[in-house]
Amino acid sequence: HQMKMKTQTLKMKNTILFLIVILSISSGISQNSKNKKTTIGLTTFEALDEKNYREAELLTETVKELFVESKRYIPLDRTTYAETAKYKEIEVQKNVSFINGVVAKQGLQKGAKYLIGGKLTAVEYADMKNGIDCKLSFSINISSVETGELMASETFTPGPISISADGIDEISAMSTQINLLRNKIGNFIIANTPFSVEIIQLEKTKKGANILINVGVDEGVEKGNRFAIYKVSSIAGLTRKQEIIKFSIDEVQGGISVGGIKKNMVDELDQLINDPNVELSCEEIECKICFNKFKI
Repeated sequence: HQMKMKTQTLKMKNTILFLIVILSISSGISQNSKNKKTTIGLTTFEALDEKNYREAELLTETVKELFVESKRYIPLDRTTYAETAKYKEIEVQKNVSFINGVVAKQGLQKGAKYLIGGKLTAVEYADMKNGIDCKLSFSINISSVETGELMASETFTPGPISISADGIDEISAMSTQINLLRNKIGNFIIANTPFSVEIIQLEKTKKGANILINVGVDEGVEKGNRFAIYKVSSIAGLTRKQEIIKFSIDEVQGGISVGGIKKNMVDELDQLINDPNVELSCEEIECKICFNKFKI
């Protein structure tokens, strides 16, 4: 009877241990999935003229929407923290330095990689027969949270003069102008905040090979998105990235995305992937004709 009890106890312990292992593995998989997304700090756009606080807020929200819609990032902004979320309307611009300082500090603590913000430099409205025309200029800056170094900056200026009004009032007119720039802003973000993924497998086919990467539906990857594979090395303390190949996503299969490459690159890429002394990086790249990426 005692032997039977010991056997049952041992089985129970083994079952509990097995469950702990399974839960640990599940937790690890879940964590890895979360880690695919890049945390960024999104500072409030500063209006050079405080009276343009509404426009600066609209610009900030538009950039935030681009990050959220892409599913690649976890944006932290002033609404994330009680001490900065309390500011409303023009009070945001009056306290913009304090607000952005809090976002930068919290971003560093939360492991954010990039700090994105900018300035609204000019806004002009003109009355037209059928509504309001808007012309605006603004800049977007991307900095390293860790070092504070400015990594990229771009100024966005008005397009060609329109013969029709942009909106029925000032805010709707500005919304139209910003929407016209969404793809340009989106591609600037992609080019300067690299979204790195893992190559899972190289599947050889009759025409060449399929590259399988470890991102898919949850990360917002869609057919037509483009990636590049780089060979990474270090020279004199500096990082060198040599482009090996570019490819487009042909199919998204749940959590995996598949892109095809031609035969003439298969052997070289296969050798690099299987060489333990070679470091490869697979990153999303700009796609000027991918209109599905940042929807208007």
